Amino acid sequence: MGYANLVAAAEVRGLDLGLFTPVQELLDRAVAAGHGNDSLARLVELITRGSA
Repeated sequence: MGYANLVAAAEVRGLDLGLFTPVQELLDRAVAAGHGNDSLARLVELITRGSA
C-alpha cells in the first residue's frame, strides 16, 4: 500500500499525477513477474529491456 499512499498524498497536495500511472504499471509488471521484493532498480530493467 506504500505506493497508493504516495499517490493519495500527492493528489491531496494537488500535484501532477501524470507520472504515477506509468510507474504503477511498471510496478505491477515487476510484481507479476515475481520481483515484488526487488528494489526499484528492477524498474530500470523493465524500461531498458522491456521485460522483468
